[in-house]
Amino acid sequence: AHEDHIGAIAHIWPKLKCKIFATPFTAILISLKLAIVTCFFLALIGTPLAYFLAFKSKKTKTFIETIVTLPLVLPPTVIGFYLIIILCIPFK
Repeated sequence: AHEDHIGAIAHIWPKLKCKIFATPFTAILISLKLAIVTCFFLALIGTPLAYFLAFKSKKTKTFIETIVTLPLVLPPTVIGFYLIIILCIPFK
């Protein structure tokens, strides 16, 4: 099963038509862009969600807590790969 994932990535990668890490400066810019976007969305979504989980007691609280802890289970490399594809800027 692991080999199938590697094969799928190798098949998709050439079709992206962008040089993700053309220079060290490009890699730093992509990392900074990813950090800024992530912090923005975490603050936007996380603050109201934390308030809800801390002060409200509803039946949906257990379900929401489960969804919130899901990223702890997913491999970070998979998430990182998809974020790089999404944030990839095509170079001409």
